[in-house]
Amino acid sequence: MANRNIGVHVTGIPEFTAALKAVNPEAYKQLRKDFQGIAKYVIRRAEGLGAPAGVLRASATQKGAGIRFPKGGPEAHMDPVGYYPWLDFGGAPRPGRGVTSSTGASHERSDSQEFRRALVPGGRYLYPAVAQSRDFIADTAYQAIEKAARSKGFEVRG
Repeated sequence: MANRNIGVHVTGIPEFTAALKAVNPEAYKQLRKDFQGIAKYVIRRAEGLGAPAGVLRASATQKGAGIRFPKGGPEAHMDPVGYYPWLDFGGAPRPGRGVTSSTGASHERSDSQEFRRALVPGGRYLYPAVAQSRDFIADTAYQAIEKAARSKGFEVRG
């Protein structure tokens, strides 16, 4: 089973951002941009591991960052069939939803003529990219928080 709890958690960010917003809304906005940069870094790592370019999307608030992928369907122009979870974790697509590949080398046709992909419980791209980036994520989040605090004259210790 995939470890759905993988990530990096920094405590105290909600309290810090509330205080920062009260003092300086511009520094508050910059913190969100810095957190989004962290998510973009992890996406580049995932793409370096083989994730399809342009499918993963960085999202951020002043309290943290995340990575989204489209759920599929007609409104999802980058992933109309919702193949990203299948590509990352493997298995077989849902009935009635096709999955294509530029190469059939890593896929096998099952008896039901669906493409099957070997199951990888920890994922091939996104979770490994987060795990490999843990130190970068923690260090960069700390630096962003420290920069925001110093920009308004807060003393930073630790």
